[in-house]
Amino acid sequence: MTRKITALLIVNLTILLTACDRSQQADQNSENHQKSEIQTEKSCQEPKDLLEKMYQSNLNPLSATESELKQYFDNKLANKFIAEQKCAEKEGICDIDFDILYDSQDPEGLGYQIEETKNPFEYFVWIGGQDGKRIVFSFDQLSKDSDSCPRITNISYSHGDLLGTMAFDPIDTQKPNQ
Repeated sequence: MTRKITALLIVNLTILLTACDRSQQADQNSENHQKSEIQTEKSCQEPKDLLEKMYQSNLNPLSATESELKQYFDNKLANKFIAEQKCAEKEGICDIDFDILYDSQDPEGLGYQIEETKNPFEYFVWIGGQDGKRIVFSFDQLSKDSDSCPRITNISYSHGDLLGTMAFDPIDTQKPNQ
């Protein structure tokens, strides 16, 4: 009888330890998932850093992959570039016939300067210095507890902006503080 009791105790102890081990593994998996979410959150870039990265990589939205586009642009603007790519495959040049980063058809040798504005969701990029062209990059207005990263929602030039059907509406091209 003592052997039966001992055997039962061993079986029960084994079941208990196995259950504790599984519970501990579940807790550890949950911790790892939370750490992964925190790392993802940390991998978001501030809008100015995102612009700098885009200019340094010399991104061309008319030839970039969908995943590359979605690193920089919100879905609406990324989809506009994808539609532009598909149109260009069929018809050559479509709505966008210039380099969007430099507002130029021949951007070689043009420098850029990124400037913060009073609006935390807009940044100026001066092409050729502050006496040159000004491009306005607008970013989405994410809340602090959003799980998304900032993305470009529109790009405005002196001759209009990229959203809509490229029916350009002039924007104010005055330099700031004037």
